[in-house]
Amino acid sequence: MMPDIKPGTTAIKHPTPILLAAGMSQRMSGLNKLLLPINGVPMVRKVALTLAAFADIPPVVVLGHEATQVAAALNGIALTMVTNAQYQSGQMNSVTAGLIAAGQAADYMICLADLPLLTVADCAALCAAHKQAGVGQITVPVQHEDGMFARRGNPIIIPASARHKIIKGGTNLGCRGLLNNHPDLVYPFDSCADGFYVDIDTQDAFRDTTGQKPDARMIVS
Repeated sequence: MMPDIKPGTTAIKHPTPILLAAGMSQRMSGLNKLLLPINGVPMVRKVALTLAAFADIPPVVVLGHEATQVAAALNGIALTMVTNAQYQSGQMNSVTAGLIAAGQAADYMICLADLPLLTVADCAALCAAHKQAGVGQITVPVQHEDGMFARRGNPIIIPASARHKIIKGGTNLGCRGLLNNHPDLVYPFDSCADGFYVDIDTQDAFRDTTGQKPDARMIVS
């Protein structure tokens, strides 16, 4: 069962940001990647501040693993926080929790919390691209090299028309094969901005991004 969340009823013109911050950092050898510092700021806080600066309403943050510690790292930011008790079931469970908490909106920007280079300008460019998408399409940042698809990034923007289907389990946005399996649903936003593609899933990725070896002592409780 999903958390008992009362959805809102007021639609807005711009995407409602939903920050997924419930994951267990399984590839980080026991460290919670969201609490590791990026330029002295916990990564989850850095991404949340970016979304808050972009949005015209408080972003929704979905908590799960070490929810108390992650919430503490977000202290002082205007956010709507919800804890997904079933976060261990996978990312789609947290996507659904975030959509329920967000309620009715024009569109939803679903963002991972391990995108330390994401900027307000990146979010604005993605939003502008989504305005050109067809009815019901999902806007996804993608990068091409030599005319060939190279990778897809995050965040993505989904329309209100997809919300009910996703909550009911009809569309698996967590599937890496989305571009191949559902090309009709995807509106590609071609961009080479690092903010969409540089995520931190491993200790090596943290070192490559920050120049530092991650250590538990970096995490301030």
